[in-house]
Amino acid sequence: LALQDTSTTSGVLHSVRERVLKASAQLQGLAQLRKVEAGKSQRDWERQSLSILLSWAFPELLAEAVPPKEDAPRQRGRPYKLHCGSEVFLDKQDPLAEQERLIVASATGGKVFWAMAADVKLLEDYGIDVNAPLEHKVLSTPEETARLSMPEVRRYLIGKQCDVKSEQELIKYMGSHPEDFPPRDVTDLIWDIAMTEGPSSLLSELVHKIVLWRSSEFAVAELVEVACALANGGVSEEAAFDELADAILPNLQALPCDDSSGNLASLLWAFSEAGIVHRELFQALAERGAKAMADFQPKVLSDARE
Repeated sequence: LALQDTSTTSGVLHSVRERVLKASAQLQGLAQLRKVEAGKSQRDWERQSLSILLSWAFPELLAEAVPPKEDAPRQRGRPYKLHCGSEVFLDKQDPLAEQERLIVASATGGKVFWAMAADVKLLEDYGIDVNAPLEHKVLSTPEETARLSMPEVRRYLIGKQCDVKSEQELIKYMGSHPEDFPPRDVTDLIWDIAMTEGPSSLLSELVHKIVLWRSSEFAVAELVEVACALANGGVSEEAAFDELADAILPNLQALPCDDSSGNLASLLWAFSEAGIVHRELFQALAERGAKAMADFQPKVLSDARE
């Protein structure tokens, strides 16, 4: 984040900065994390998922809480033992001191200055054994990847009292605990599965049993994003697209022609990519397109730049 802010990195060589940022982006891609951007807030599960990157970068600094030494004259904080054998301490007033395991990124003079809570289950999903973190592999073989419990799903379960072991258990839990999965998270989850798993029955079930069941809770732009995710994932199930179109149509006027989120252009692309024809939707899109052409006001380059 600091390196992304060019105003604070005047003393860093450009080539070094670019190499570090590129390596960070590659690692985030391997961990299936969305790119961390300066100034953009992150949800709890996104912040906790960064523990994967820290574990890859500093596996020898995985720490476990140890009992305080009885003969110690004065305990400076809660003691932890690093995997490399060194002992460090964390200020007892620090909320992280309640954690049994930490991933330490910086410790000076035995004091921890930068760390994150270690989510053991999440680390295991990425093949990181907390008892032998140095043996992890960043690049897994296809066989190793198959053993992972869908990390693109696991990170959405961080902080939730559940331990789903199958797709059916996931659907059941999401259906019975809608408060744990706001529409934005459901939309992002569908995108992540589509981009990593490709066509799958899980995508269709998420749309039918979660999205469409709660369609009134979703913004129309989010429903469009779901359609785009299905198309990107190679899903062309007519029933799913038809029901999404029926849910989108009443609020079609709220969609912008083009935007960073769901919009008219991406909606048309999704249905075209999937090869699905929904006459009512296409008619409404054509009418919106014609109106947009009539209202279009060209601007000179200086206005566009401003």
